[in-house]
Amino acid sequence: MTPTTNLRRRLAAALLVATALLGACGGGDDGGEAAEDASPAADGTAGDAVRIADFNFSPATLEVEAGTTVTFTNEDGFAHTATAKDKSFDSGNLEQDATFEHTFDTPGTYEYLCAIHNSMTGSVVVS
Repeated sequence: MTPTTNLRRRLAAALLVATALLGACGGGDDGGEAAEDASPAADGTAGDAVRIADFNFSPATLEVEAGTTVTFTNEDGFAHTATAKDKSFDSGNLEQDATFEHTFDTPGTYEYLCAIHNSMTGSVVVS
């Protein structure tokens, strides 16, 4: 392993630990509001938000009705993408706090991943 690679890994690990500690301490000003964004709306319609945090999509599976616009928000300190496996949508690189919207008009299951971190996967189920 090169010294640069080792340094990058150590910095990434330190950032992940700091992020975890902030979350455990209730750090940040949102008070958990971001998690509410992915829940069903007050009118009973399906939620329309996917959070990208801690190298995960949340919720991992989102169920929406046809015609729903889903907003993907990167809350990580690293760039991520939301890229459909069938190539029907691609956010491109989303830096921290960046968002991407896609409207799902046709019923079906749309599997997606982060093109940078292939182990990050999710799906949108459209009814």
